[in-house]
Amino acid sequence: PETTGFRLNTGRIRDQWHTMTRTGKSARLGSHLAEPYVEIHPQDATDLGVQTAELIKLSADTDHGIFRALPSTKVARGQLFAPMHWTRQRSAAGWINGVVQTGTDPVSGQPALKAATVTATRFEARWYGYLATSAEITPQGDYCAVARTDTGWQAELAGGSEPGVLQDLLEGLIGPVTGDITRLDDHATGLRRLACRQDGVHAALLFVAPTPVAVARAQVIRLIGSAAGGIGDLSGLPEPGRPDPGATICSCMSVGLNTLRTAMADGAMTVEALGACTGAGTSCGSCRPELAGKK
Repeated sequence: PETTGFRLNTGRIRDQWHTMTRTGKSARLGSHLAEPYVEIHPQDATDLGVQTAELIKLSADTDHGIFRALPSTKVARGQLFAPMHWTRQRSAAGWINGVVQTGTDPVSGQPALKAATVTATRFEARWYGYLATSAEITPQGDYCAVARTDTGWQAELAGGSEPGVLQDLLEGLIGPVTGDITRLDDHATGLRRLACRQDGVHAALLFVAPTPVAVARAQVIRLIGSAAGGIGDLSGLPEPGRPDPGATICSCMSVGLNTLRTAMADGAMTVEALGACTGAGTSCGSCRPELAGKK
C-alpha cells in the first residue's frame, strides 16, 4: 500500500543537536535513540501494512529516505514526524533533510521544514541486521544507521535483497577482516550470526534475521573487546544474573526501559519514585517527561 499527501514535520530530539558533529561522538547520548525514525499514527501504519520496528520509505520530488517505523498517537492521522539530525556520515538513506522541499520564506529565509508533503510506503526488507564492532563503520546499503558505543560502534541494518555471505557484508561495512570467524546459521528460522575474534577478543558481532533483530544490544556491545567465549556469545541473550536493561530512557544515568518496568512492577509509579530506585531523571532531568508517560 502507498499513501500520498502525508504532512511531514521535522525537528530535534532530546539528546542530539544539529547534525551530530559533536553530540554524535557521545556513546551515552546516542544510546537513547540510535537511528533515524518516523513517528506515524498507528492507524496510518496499519493502512500501510507496517508494524513497529519495520521500515517506511518517505518520498518527495526532491529525494527519498528510509526510516524505522515508530507508531505513536503523539502525531495525528496524516501527519509524520522525523528527526533532522542524521546525515550521510551516519546513515545510508536515513537522512530526512533531502526529502524536505527547498522553498524558503522570502523575508526570513527560513526553510520549509515543518510542512513538506510526502508519500509513504512500506520498505520491503528481505533482511534486518545488527552489528556491534570495535572498528568504525561506513554506512552503505539500503538501510544502515551508525552510532557510537562504549566499546566502539554499532549499526542497524536492512536490505531489500538477500545479504549474501555475511563476511562480505561485514567487510563492506568495516573493511578487511582478520582473525577467527565463527558462524551460526539456523536455516529453519533464517537467523544468521557471525563473530570475528582478533587476538582472543571479540572485534565484531553481526546478527541477521528475516524480521527486525531481537537481541540484547547492551550485552552485545559489552562483549566487544572482551575475551571471546564459546558459541553462546552469538545467542544475543543477556548474561546470567545481568538482566537486559532494554532501550535507554535516561542517558545520564544509563537507565533502560526494562529496568524502569521492573521498578514499576515493584510499586514505583511516580517520576520521583522511579528516580529514587533507579536514578532515572535525577541528573539533567530531560527524560522526566518521558518517565511521566510510562505510568
